[in-house]
Amino acid sequence: MVGNSKVIQLYKFMIDENKFNKVEYYAKKMKVSSKSIYNYLAELEYYMKKYEMSIVKKSGIGIIIDGSDEEKHKLLREFLHNAPYISTTERREEIYETLIMYNKTVSINSLAEKYKVSNSSISNDLFEIEKLLTKNELFLEKNHRGTKITGKEQRIRNAQVYFLQCKVRNNIHIEKIIDLKYCHDLLKRYVNETYLNMAEKSLDFIMDRLSFDIEDIYKQQIYIQVAIFIARISKGHCLVSTPDRPFTTHLHILQTYPVALELCSIFERELNVEIGELDVKWINARIAGVYHENYNLQMKSENEFVREIVMEMIDFMSSVFETNLGEDSILVNGLTNHFVPMLSRIINNVQISNPFIEQIKDQYTAMFSVVWFATSKIEKKLWGKHLSEDEMGFLVIYFQAAIERKAISLKVAVITDVGEAQTNLLATHIKNNVPIFNVVEIVKKYNEKEISGFDILITTMPNIQATIPTVTVAPILRNVDMEKITDVYYKVLRKKTKLNSSIFKVIDDNIVLNIDGKNKENLLFSAFTLLKEKGFVKDGFYESMIQRENVSPTNLGKGVAIPHGSDDFVNESKIVIITLKEAIPWGKGNVDTIFLFAIKFDDKEEVKRIFNNIYNLIASDDFIEKLHHCENSNEAVRLLNSFIK
Repeated sequence: MVGNSKVIQLYKFMIDENKFNKVEYYAKKMKVSSKSIYNYLAELEYYMKKYEMSIVKKSGIGIIIDGSDEEKHKLLREFLHNAPYISTTERREEIYETLIMYNKTVSINSLAEKYKVSNSSISNDLFEIEKLLTKNELFLEKNHRGTKITGKEQRIRNAQVYFLQCKVRNNIHIEKIIDLKYCHDLLKRYVNETYLNMAEKSLDFIMDRLSFDIEDIYKQQIYIQVAIFIARISKGHCLVSTPDRPFTTHLHILQTYPVALELCSIFERELNVEIGELDVKWINARIAGVYHENYNLQMKSENEFVREIVMEMIDFMSSVFETNLGEDSILVNGLTNHFVPMLSRIINNVQISNPFIEQIKDQYTAMFSVVWFATSKIEKKLWGKHLSEDEMGFLVIYFQAAIERKAISLKVAVITDVGEAQTNLLATHIKNNVPIFNVVEIVKKYNEKEISGFDILITTMPNIQATIPTVTVAPILRNVDMEKITDVYYKVLRKKTKLNSSIFKVIDDNIVLNIDGKNKENLLFSAFTLLKEKGFVKDGFYESMIQRENVSPTNLGKGVAIPHGSDDFVNESKIVIITLKEAIPWGKGNVDTIFLFAIKFDDKEEVKRIFNNIYNLIASDDFIEKLHHCENSNEAVRLLNSFIK
């Protein structure tokens, strides 16, 4: 499309103004006659036909373009050199990248020209970007030269690292290998190749000096952090202040400091810069955040604090699942080793990204919810610090593996249409590769009598119509087959779980269904008011919920959120169940089902019953769906009754 330049000029004026103006107003602005404006409007209406837009004309008031911003910008791009369309979200991400990663000063006019949009659109973009920055204590500074990001060096580094971690996480879902080479290719757009080589050599230096191996998932992240550090230091961006941290004398932090000091000395020589003590501590915090000693930490007396926290968390999880997880040495030792660097990260406010967090939340939603509350219980011992959902995701894997090691025994029948040797091989592969089954038996032929007593049927025969859950697989077990088997296992396991009647004591009549939720904050305040009026919570509970949400939004995925506040402000344990007519934004996703928790941890037996119930509720495939079909609280209560043991 090649539009008349005057038509394009009028169009830009109209979408920039975005309000009713008379034809005479535009005629004066463009220094043409009113008749010319009417001709331009007629041409505009022709171009608008393929877009969901129109020109609204009101006698005595004026004219305005009616349509979404997306449609308006599509047409503008088509006018201007047929430039490819870019969404508002993508444009804002690019502008944010320019500001935070390239440290550039931008102007509204230049950005409007680059993206072929109006100045008001760019102003809106910068407004939304500034809202995001303010949450991280960064700001947009505007002067006659343009707009740039300002703030403390610590915050800028954190923002750059987080930006890159998000890039890595987003690519987990597409077929790419996320390794150091991928991180190198990602970073080289922002960091000098020499500095990237220095960062990679730093990893070998750290591991050599401390005699340990950095796990791959941490290696990529410390590589990103060190690369950002080198790039910033080389340009003279040093720390001048850092937040106060709790004093700690953990042995591993003292062990890593000399290595951080030596590494910074190397940087000083190669970059010809001076690195101050605060920056050495910054590097040390990152090293300590991934460091672990290659021996059993539970035997070391200086880690009694760590062991105490680990065992308290394990005891809580044991009570929820009614099994002694403390007997699982793999869990105890693995969690203890994990907690040492994790506590260092918490103390030093080191953010680490869990690239698999969305998959973990999706596959282990119920476990994630219980781990969330287990960490809430121990946070007072962690200097009041809240764990991020990324950190909790790592803990979920430890506990999920432990529960699977104690999994409910399910009997599996295997029936094939291949030879005996092939059938035996398939059964062996199932036992070896899907170890959650304790009983796997070969059944020679299919009939209902033969498979009675089994929980799951695995077969190579596609046309079997069995009365028990069935998985059709290839004679040689593939990854996709193992995924299907695991999925059916969890579905069967969930059907075996039921609620305890004690759930009604904590829910009472606190069920609010099919309401219009404006936003998260209003919704939480309404629920807080409901509980406070009944005397279940007191002032401070709402603020503690918001504080937790600001650190890590409690969106579990699948449209479910579990907001909760500090038990310091709880008089009696209660749960509020809320469903919404339309999902609302909550963290990185949307939510239409809320379980709001006000839990007093004093009564251990009651807490155990509450979380055992909640685990089973959230683990149920059909409870959430059926809850949304309930029209009133009585129907919801009947639904809960149907899940009672």
